[in-house]
Amino acid sequence: MKKRNNHQIWAYVAIAYGFTWVVAAFNMAARWNGGSMPGWLHYLAAYGPLVSAFTVTAWTEGRAGVQTLLARLWRARFPLKWWTAVFSPLILLLLVDGGVWLVTGRGLDLAGLGEVEGVGNLGVVGAAVFWLLTFGLGEETGWRGFLLHHLDQQRPSRHNALMVGLIWAAWHLPFFFYQDNFIALGVWGTLGWVLGLLAGAVLLAWLYQGTGGSILAVMLWHALFNLGTAAPMSGELLAPVLSMAVIVTAVIIRHTTQGQANYVT
Repeated sequence: MKKRNNHQIWAYVAIAYGFTWVVAAFNMAARWNGGSMPGWLHYLAAYGPLVSAFTVTAWTEGRAGVQTLLARLWRARFPLKWWTAVFSPLILLLLVDGGVWLVTGRGLDLAGLGEVEGVGNLGVVGAAVFWLLTFGLGEETGWRGFLLHHLDQQRPSRHNALMVGLIWAAWHLPFFFYQDNFIALGVWGTLGWVLGLLAGAVLLAWLYQGTGGSILAVMLWHALFNLGTAAPMSGELLAPVLSMAVIVTAVIIRHTTQGQANYVT
């Protein structure tokens, strides 16, 4: 790994953490002091990876680098089979709904998917767009679009996805001190969450590489996964099923792609 690129990676991590953790600090302070902060402030924290990706790219690669990053951000030309993978969380969600309907005669209350913690019910489409423009855009521009991309360019390795996953998991640390859904996980729930997130890192790396480095593809997948798992009504069935599906898929990906390079351009 070149020294300059090593500094580039560390600068990215520092800025991504710094932006998010400063925003999160206001929410932590409010919770500890018995006050309240506007619900949207938590979602501002999602943009740390995006801000960092563009800042470090502009610093190290100039205008040409920023233009290339923007091009990958909206890259939508890739084979149809990968579009199926992009929409797999939605497909699985509908399959679960159909299975519940066959067993009980009643489908899931899918309207509840429009509920976004701290914001309210935006409707299903509104919530999907919200997730896309917050944690989808904010996180994936950085974790896959910058960090994974640069690691793969420096040393093609099937372990890069897990390296990104560990950095990604630690970035969430402040959320466990003020977000109700994170606090409610407890010790065992947190361990399961980390396992699921690492599996998600493997799946998203596979999707990013398979689509030729499309940030849009991983943004959409991330948003649809959040749509199916983050709403209060998702906790009893949808979230566990979708999370288990991600873990199983990640195991299959790791097994079937063993020995393959994962360089993207």
